[in-house]
Amino acid sequence: MTTKVKKPAKPAATKLPIINPFIITRFFDAPRERLVAAWTNADQLSHWWGPKGARATVQALDMRAGGRFHYALWMPDGSALWGKWVFTEIVLPDHLVYLSSFSDENFGTTRHPMAPVWPLELLTTVTFTEKDGKTTQTVRWQPVNASVEEIEAFNGMHASMEGGWGGSLEELTAHLAMMAPRPQAITPYLTQSDAAKAIDWYRDVFGAVERTRMMHKDGKRIMHCDLVINGGTILMSDEFGEHDDALSSQRGAKSPVSIALQLAMPADVDTTFKTALEHGGTKLMAPEDTFWGARFAMFTDPFGHRWMLNADKPKA
Repeated sequence: MTTKVKKPAKPAATKLPIINPFIITRFFDAPRERLVAAWTNADQLSHWWGPKGARATVQALDMRAGGRFHYALWMPDGSALWGKWVFTEIVLPDHLVYLSSFSDENFGTTRHPMAPVWPLELLTTVTFTEKDGKTTQTVRWQPVNASVEEIEAFNGMHASMEGGWGGSLEELTAHLAMMAPRPQAITPYLTQSDAAKAIDWYRDVFGAVERTRMMHKDGKRIMHCDLVINGGTILMSDEFGEHDDALSSQRGAKSPVSIALQLAMPADVDTTFKTALEHGGTKLMAPEDTFWGARFAMFTDPFGHRWMLNADKPKA
């Protein structure tokens, strides 16, 4: 006699809620290439990515499918929130797709520090559409491999997401305005003994943002670079003695030219001057209040160029 063993019933499959993707669209008075640069350049991302009041530092950026963006967001209280993107598709200048999540210093995947049921990973699609030199940018956000609780948490947080993304995109708007080319009757053009090193120095001291860089065919020297400092532009290159070009101030005689940098607040003069000296600058004139109603200081950078810092004092 054969006895059939009754198989246990399969547990009923959990029905997942319908995901309501979060979509936010913004219109920018800027060409698509400038938007794409802001999303794909580490120097630029550090100036706008994250909520208002936070400061981003980029640990790694590898722009390819399977590559990553790893960053820390420093809050006003000194704490850090780590995050990462893992790129799944990059078709520029049209769109980029990545998985975003919270992270740690070692590029791990972590939970939201204040919302444990927040989805572990979110699929993010950013598209750029240009018309007449202006760009429409759309961000689409939705959880992947999420549980019932995670999907419900995501669906219920759209208002909060609108505020968070809205703040970041306001920072992006301000950054794009700063990066927009401005007509200048006169633009300083500096010849450097080591332009790449100078760019890093100006970034550390002034918060400079690199807009363009053109390399010489030797693959070592910079033919041309465009930097934005406090909304203004300076240009620079390495030395090209074979073309009977200018020598840097560091190699030649002391330059008769100084670069004047207008700052927003008198305290910025002291802070910038201190930072410059900490990074190897040479004091020419310590910060002081002047007869023309400004806070003023002078120093020479390690590349032989003189800088004048000026900030108008508030009128009484």
